[in-house]
Amino acid sequence: MNSRAESLAFRYFIPKISDNDVPDVADMADDIESYFGISVNHTPTKSEKVSIDGVDVTMVHESRLIEISMLSTEPAVKSTYGYFATMESCNELKHDVETGVFDLRGKAISIHRKITATENNGVVKYSHQTSDYDRAAAKFTRLLAKLA
Repeated sequence: MNSRAESLAFRYFIPKISDNDVPDVADMADDIESYFGISVNHTPTKSEKVSIDGVDVTMVHESRLIEISMLSTEPAVKSTYGYFATMESCNELKHDVETGVFDLRGKAISIHRKITATENNGVVKYSHQTSDYDRAAAKFTRLLAKLA
């Protein structure tokens, strides 16, 4: 589902296989500062060729997902990102696109990448995970806010 004409927003449900599967994922869920670059391999099933400002472009409307790769290195499309979310934090995909949830998260990640690059001699890191301590402190702060 497009959040903007030049972007793609989607969710992929990862079923729970066992309690030992990637134990940090549950702790990273819904943490706005924990993200990773992604690469998506797909086969378009519905597309059209259009001309935009004299440039021929193929617009993909539907596609068959083949693979999603979570990267710790630079992705081919540098603005891509993925993150883990709980089912409780998600609304309908259409709602989250139309209300700007995806755009807001994308902007936050872009700003975080730029800030950390200024602290790292201009080197952009496309993957970031907050510490266990920082995630615990953020959860505690959110719980306190609910009590107020």
